[in-house]
Amino acid sequence: MLVLLLAAAAFSLPGCGPKSIGSLNDLGMRTLTFPDGTKIRAELVTREEDLRRGLMHRDSLPDGTGMLFAYGKPGVYKYWMFNVKFPIDIIWLDQNRQIIHIIHEVPPCTVTADQCPVYGGEYPSLYVIEVNAKVAAKHNLKPGMVIDF
Repeated sequence: MLVLLLAAAAFSLPGCGPKSIGSLNDLGMRTLTFPDGTKIRAELVTREEDLRRGLMHRDSLPDGTGMLFAYGKPGVYKYWMFNVKFPIDIIWLDQNRQIIHIIHEVPPCTVTADQCPVYGGEYPSLYVIEVNAKVAAKHNLKPGMVIDF
């Protein structure tokens, strides 16, 4: 009986229990706000193996979502489309979350890994965002703009 009372008390505390998460799909997610006010949900990627995998082996990216790559330090981060099955926009940001480079409508790579082109990496960045192709143009994203998250 005491165990049940303690469990009930713990779940009623602020920040405890199922209501503090929302759903398991919310774990590791961040809301990104574009300069035009549009909000998208982005999967936050920070672990080395996840940074390398990115969107590989996925069939699609649901509308209104993306992937946010957060590196531990500024660097020159290049991307490729090996095993990515759909076109995307890739957006590089600096430590102030300011857009420093965008590549629009990057196509999937349909050849072998050693033949896949590499994109970006011209400027040091701290964050990279991947969204479905044409999202950056639809929201008129340009270098110099800030994306909040």
